Amino acid sequence: MVGPLLRAVGHLPAVVQFAGGQVERDIWLAATPLAVLGRISRLFRWLLKDRRGPAAAALTVVIVGVAL
Repeated sequence: MVGPLLRAVGHLPAVVQFAGGQVERDIWLAATPLAVLGRISRLFRWLLKDRRGPAAAALTVVIVGVAL
């Protein structure tokens, strides 16, 4: 279940941009962790969209690990 969600995260910024501000607000309210990963995934523009979510998750784990 985690794999498909992470693959979808890379597509999230484009979907939100197409759908508009109300959808972005709703995603931040309903699925904050996915919204955060979607924002972080924009750092990996050179990767395929299906690979951006796992890369964003890995970066998040590294940052949290360093912070602890």
